Amino acid sequence: MNKKYLLSCAFLLLPFLFSAGCSTTNNSLELQHRLTKDISSALPSVACSTDFLKHSLLKFKWGEEKGTLMVVEKCSNGILTLDGLMPTGLELFQIIYNGQEVQYQEKVPMVHSLPIMEILFDSIAVRIPPKVLESSLPNNWTVKENKNEMVIFDSDKNPIETFNWPKGKRGDIVMISNHSFSYEIEIQDLPIN
Repeated sequence: MNKKYLLSCAFLLLPFLFSAGCSTTNNSLELQHRLTKDISSALPSVACSTDFLKHSLLKFKWGEEKGTLMVVEKCSNGILTLDGLMPTGLELFQIIYNGQEVQYQEKVPMVHSLPIMEILFDSIAVRIPPKVLESSLPNNWTVKENKNEMVIFDSDKNPIETFNWPKGKRGDIVMISNHSFSYEIEIQDLPIN
């Protein structure tokens, strides 16, 4: 292998690898995700409504930090499983959510750039009906939807998170802008061979 390729791979791994710790950790996480720095909410009780298997490329930007993950997302019998992998195929983590419990397994010790529960919330939010999503939010929070966009508003009508489908809801790309934590995620579905 050439030196440039190895340096590129090492650079890609830096944001995710942690210098010390075990190779695998298992955690049962609370069913709360943060909507703002001060407000948390329960995850929607519906993890997913229909069975599916999707491979996606997840690109994120948070401040100066940028990264790319491959995500294998599977729904089977109402249980949502997210496997996060490096673009090289190295498995980083697995999240399993059944609507009542979240199990998180870290395959490689990582510095968590984006909180796991927010990634899980975003993955659920793009797949469930807006009214179901809205029912999981605090009182007087709303979800507004049009053809290509869905926005979560707080009780003061401030936008908290925007989901945009540039090619319409049936398209293979969704762009997520979280206004509370100033991160952006682009999820692009990949073909499954």
